[in-house]
Parts: sequence; structure tokens; C-alpha cells
Amino acid sequence: MNVTIPARLNLPKLLKEEKLTKTRYKNLRDKIYYFLSLLTRTNDNVLFLFDDGASHKKICSCIQKKLLGNSDYYIIIKLLTNKENPIILKNKRWKNTKQKESVEQKGFCQGFKLISKYDTGETRIVRINKSLSDRIIENSKSEISKSYKFLTDQFKRQKITIDPRSYEYIANFYNELKAKTNNIYTERAINNFIGRWLHYINKVNNNENWYRVSKENHRLNSILTSMPKELRKFILVNNKPLEMIDIKSSQPYILSSILKSRFFKEDKIGYNLFTTYNDMFNKIKNSDKESNNLYHNNSIISDKSPYKISKTRSSLYMWCEFLTKKESQSVMEYGLYEFKNDFYQDIIDKNIADFDEKIMINREELREKLKSVMMLVLFDSNYQNRNNNAFIKLFKKVYPGVNVLIEKIHRIIGKKEFAYIMQRTESYLMLNNVCREFNKKFDDAPIFTIHDALYTTNEYITDLQEITSNTLQNITGKTPGITHTKSNVSTFPDAPTVDARWLKLKSIDTKSKYEKIEHTILQNNIELAEDFIKNWSRI
Repeated sequence: MNVTIPARLNLPKLLKEEKLTKTRYKNLRDKIYYFLSLLTRTNDNVLFLFDDGASHKKICSCIQKKLLGNSDYYIIIKLLTNKENPIILKNKRWKNTKQKESVEQKGFCQGFKLISKYDTGETRIVRINKSLSDRIIENSKSEISKSYKFLTDQFKRQKITIDPRSYEYIANFYNELKAKTNNIYTERAINNFIGRWLHYINKVNNNENWYRVSKENHRLNSILTSMPKELRKFILVNNKPLEMIDIKSSQPYILSSILKSRFFKEDKIGYNLFTTYNDMFNKIKNSDKESNNLYHNNSIISDKSPYKISKTRSSLYMWCEFLTKKESQSVMEYGLYEFKNDFYQDIIDKNIADFDEKIMINREELREKLKSVMMLVLFDSNYQNRNNNAFIKLFKKVYPGVNVLIEKIHRIIGKKEFAYIMQRTESYLMLNNVCREFNKKFDDAPIFTIHDALYTTNEYITDLQEITSNTLQNITGKTPGITHTKSNVSTFPDAPTVDARWLKLKSIDTKSKYEKIEHTILQNNIELAEDFIKNWSRI
């Protein structure tokens, strides 16, 4: 098993004074390599390595003791935090997760991070011994990983390369961004951004393709999911460009197919929570029992109340939520919505009276803003945001009952677990069913996934689109809207793409703003970009 560690680490020097036997030295060395790999920032993990926006990574001792051994865990911490020559720092924020977290996370946790000397993004890959590798793999192994082997094998069976024209595209993109600023902080952010692109190209060129299936959300993450979308058009598989299909308004589409009591209560294999997230199914089942008890024993509600009658008849009511007639109607309308249409534009159009004529000139921009906050509609549990964000309010106005049920889900199971429900459902539909069906019919064809988007080459794209539409229709009972995108390779980035990136970068124009995003900056990226631009200018 290979792990990634800081390139500048000199472990033999660290362990020299320990006077270890050859076998003991190798064993302890590999355990240290693994521990440090958990803290090593790379372009693949830099955005989410640290927990809750903190500057330290939470490490739970019980997990590490299980993998490294109880005594060796403490030896490793002592060696790496040596006051004279520390490699890592730890904070004083302890967290006892026994009562709150899953079984895998129970125990005391503390925050750790690499010191700046080693935390540059410059890394190297080392191999650790089989015994330790087996324990790590066993700890992370899940049945879902095994079931998606037909997809992970694609990275071994297919030849993945990058169109060399990507370098010219990057140079032109850099020049467009550089022309917009003369601020040192923004320039560093731009160089980090360009260096990250070069990092991914180098990875593919060196055949360092990685992939893993998440135990939490069942998504297949890979070098393709990490790669910026602007670069994906340069990907070649077996020397052919990829084409993509994706599901229109995929998260709203999935939500409309699961907002039924049957999805949450059915206890057999099929399109339901029992199949996609069994632990959560049991949690909701217990919660529902409690709600039913309160509901049936509520003396204020008459036995003849329409709420009591409709609750048992309607498949759209969950957890005894009492909906008004308007709310109930909106849930049913949402459940029947034809997603072949433009979901976001329809919401804008239904609220057209709320906009003045000047704003309505650019309906597409309004649509994109609504689309960009859809994740907040689904997963933001902050009521101040939900009650004040203009675009969340648009959704609530059109679908008030759906909003009531979303907020009920947040209260009962939490926004994080709700996100897992949605993501596991997406994976069940797209990976377990659509991709599997496609692979059965075309076992030699390339098939790659980026969540709700599927990629293959031109000769298979029509079949993939047909299989996707039919499979989703059969499972959910709802016809999806599907978009087909061909690669349009140009070495000159179009203005909207540059503007979209510039919008994210231009605000990093002061030291304080730069420090807020500094945890996403890798010095190695900046050096890669500087060397590339300097050498490119000579060509």
C-alpha cells in the first residue's frame, strides 16, 4: 500500500537515536508514514482535510490505537511533537465523541497539523508493509467498494491521458487572469490555482490515477472528480475524447422521487432507505414510532380530524407532519413535476412578479443564482439563512410543503445525514443501476462517473443516454431530463469561464482575506505555476 507524505521528511534522522533493530525500525517507520499521511495536504484533500474550517485535523485515538498499537501510538506522537525538532503540532482541543459519533469514531480526538516546514504541498509516495496495509484496508473496507469494482477497474483497463493542448490552454488562462490584477495576494491565489491544474495533468501523465469509494456517501471519488471541470475536456481515453451526459437538476429530481413515506418505511430490497442506508432506516423507524405514539395519544386532535385520516392514506406525509392544504398541494405538485423541463427557470417564472423589469432582463443569471443555492435549500439548517436568503424564499414560495418536510428532516436526523441519504440515493441510481446496466451490455466500453454525470466515448454515448433514461424511469417512476455535452477543445478559454474563475479569485486582495483561505494554498502549486509560466514564455 502506498501513502503520501511530505517530501522533505527525513525519518532516518528522527529514528537514529532510538537504537532500534532493523525489523523494529521498519515497522515503526511505516506506522509514522501512515500517521503523517493523514495530515499531509495535497490538491485532492486540501479543501476538506481540516475539520469544520479549523486549522487542525481531528485524529481519534481509538482508531489509531487499533491500527498502530496502543503503545506505538503514544511513541509516535511523542517523536513527532519533539520540542527540539517537531514535525507536527497539536492543539489543546480535546473532543469526546463516545456519545455523538458513529461506532468507528468513538473515543477521544485531538487536532494535529504539520509544521509549515513540511506543509508545502511537495510530497512523495512511500510504500508501507503488508501487515499494516492489511489492517488499514480492513478498517476502511466496505461491501459497497467491492460492488463497484467494475467501475474502479476502468482506471486499470482503460488508457487515460491528457491532450497536450491543455498546456497552451492553461498558459492562455493564466494570462487572462493575470491581466486583471496587480495585487500580490490575488496573484498568489492565481498561481496556486494554475499550479493545481498542472499538478493534475502531471498525475495523469505519470499514470498516477487514484480512486476510492466512500463508505459514508457511497460516491466514487477519483482523480477525475478532483480535476477542475475546465480540464476535463482535455481527457482522452484510449486516445479518444470523452462525452458526457448528466441529469438535469439532479438533486431536486432525486428529492421528488423519495418524498414518500414508502421510501422511508419500506423494509425490503428496492428503491428505498432500507437498501441505500440501512442504519438511517432503523433510526428513522424508531423516530417514527415515537411520533406515532405522540400523534395517536394527542387529546387535542379529534379522532375525526382530517389529519388523522389523511396521514394513513397519503404516501406524501412523513413523520406526522401536519401540512396545510396549500403545503400539501405543493408537495404533490413537486412529486409530479416533469424534470425534462427547466426546474430552476420554472421557479423564476412562477415568481416573475417579484422582480422588476431591469432584473428580469437577465433571466439566465437569475436561474444560475437559484441553481447555485439549491444545496442551501436542501442542506442549510440555519433558519436565519432559510428565512432571509432571497432565492431560498423563492423555492419556499413555490413549494412551501417541500420546505416544511426538508426542515423536519433536518430536525430529526440532521443536515449531514440527510446529505448522505441524497448522495447514497444518487449513487444507487447512477452507479449501482445505470452504470451496471451499461457495463453488462458493453463490457469493453469506457464508463467513468463524476457523481450524477457519466462519461464515455462517442460510439457509446447514445446507448448510455438511452440506458440512463430507461433505468431511472423504471426505478423512480419519474422521467429524468438528460443533457448531452461534447468536448469542444479550444486552447483559448471563453470569457464566461474566465469570468467565473475570476469572480472567485478577485476578492482575495488583502492579507486578512488571503489568510482566511491560506489553508487551501500549497507552496508547491505556486512554484509549479511560476516555473511553467517562466518556461512557457521562452517557447
